[in-house]
Amino acid sequence: MVTRSRGVIAVVAMVVAGALGGCTSSSKDATPDEAEPNGVPVINASQAVEEYTQRQKAWTLPEGVVWLEGLGPTRDENGNVLEDQPVPVGEAADMADLYWLCAWRWAYLTALDAGDTAKADEAMATLLTFEQKSRLWSLAKDEITKASLGDPSEMRLYYEHQCDYLVFAE
Repeated sequence: MVTRSRGVIAVVAMVVAGALGGCTSSSKDATPDEAEPNGVPVINASQAVEEYTQRQKAWTLPEGVVWLEGLGPTRDENGNVLEDQPVPVGEAADMADLYWLCAWRWAYLTALDAGDTAKADEAMATLLTFEQKSRLWSLAKDEITKASLGDPSEMRLYYEHQCDYLVFAE
């Protein structure tokens, strides 16, 4: 079963912001028609929660892993929606993508460490689908490619630095 560590939202938001260049705003109740000063369209918190929820439906998680409730760019640590926080369009979907990527990194590395080649191969086949499904492929391409060729060291490094806030097994 998956559990959540403190700071999940902040860490995921920082990863996405760092990966995509991020942006901030002080405007309230942003709509998709509004944009950040750098031209990036934004949505309001409710729309971001819906974007995240819809993106979850596109992904299948490894056996035993479930989506965390309240994970998303527009909720505080208590799960309360922050309605006045504008979110760049696509960022909530990216957060779901990153959670999925962390879950499958975990599945692959765990199976590999246990010597379960069948499960490791299944996890790798799933990881390779990330290319067709996420705009974040460029961030994971090298590590996934290297792991698929037998060198999981870069994937381990990424997992330890980008996914260590999540616990996928007790």
